[in-house]
Amino acid sequence: MPKKLKLLSSILLAALIVPSFSASAFGFFSDSRRGTSAAQFLRMGASARASAMGGASVAVDGYADMIYYNPAGLATADLKEITFMHTVWFEGISYNWLSFVLPQNRGVWGMAVQYVSYGSLFGADNQGNPTGSFSPSDIAVYLSYADYIGRLSYGVNLKYIRSQIIETAQTLALDLGLQYMINYRAQVGFVLQNIGPGLKFNYERDPLPFTIAFGGFYAITDYLFATLDFRIPRDNNAYFAAGAQYFIDVSPDVGIFLRAGLDGSRTDAGGFSSINLGFGLDYRLFNFSYAFAPYGNLGSAHKIGFSLRFGEAR
Repeated sequence: MPKKLKLLSSILLAALIVPSFSASAFGFFSDSRRGTSAAQFLRMGASARASAMGGASVAVDGYADMIYYNPAGLATADLKEITFMHTVWFEGISYNWLSFVLPQNRGVWGMAVQYVSYGSLFGADNQGNPTGSFSPSDIAVYLSYADYIGRLSYGVNLKYIRSQIIETAQTLALDLGLQYMINYRAQVGFVLQNIGPGLKFNYERDPLPFTIAFGGFYAITDYLFATLDFRIPRDNNAYFAAGAQYFIDVSPDVGIFLRAGLDGSRTDAGGFSSINLGFGLDYRLFNFSYAFAPYGNLGSAHKIGFSLRFGEAR
């Protein structure tokens, strides 16, 4: 117990002293700084399940994709799990996420890879003369650890971030998360995402999309739950995300999930662009999920996810 308390204290202390946090956390969260952060792909989500619920997952736990939303949510995982998500984005953008969770007697370890390909583009010089084609891409590799003390869970991600346009830039970053179980139906969460020195392509270093997020989870019944997140990005206005999931118990081996959510980061696109919808299907320890996310005139994103749990329960 003393060792766990010491580790938790270190995580909390790091959140206070990391230079990027102190430099950008207070006074810089506003719409006037839109477009000033690099590595925007870090905000693209990591789960068809969570995306269908507006991405509101800071206080959810037990899934391998919690590596992305709040690493503290890994602490309660009791089976090994591997997840994969593929997103068909607009403008020919392809996005993939792969994660793996390994519960141990003391704590839970996780790994994930996040990869975006923007296809083949054609370059030009200042006079408009073609300079050939290039293929931009982004990748982030996560190493995670989570555990709990009583009702309090904590988690940390160390991640390597690499972005390539024509030149290449790379850096390291941290995510720090906490969750607290109020009772068997309610839980709250808190996470600091993308704490790091930023990406430097040539002479200037562009900051990462640092975000502070708070969240809540409430099980209304044994079959229906709701989630609510409040997110504060460094380069945009704060916004809410909310979602709900309804479970239909078809048989001991089969379950169906109906999901809907509101992603407040897309309200400026107009119409119903902020409304996400999706469903899931469980067969024993295998899950399939789908999410639909409209982006107004830009088009729509379709996300397909698979997960498999296996091994002996912790």
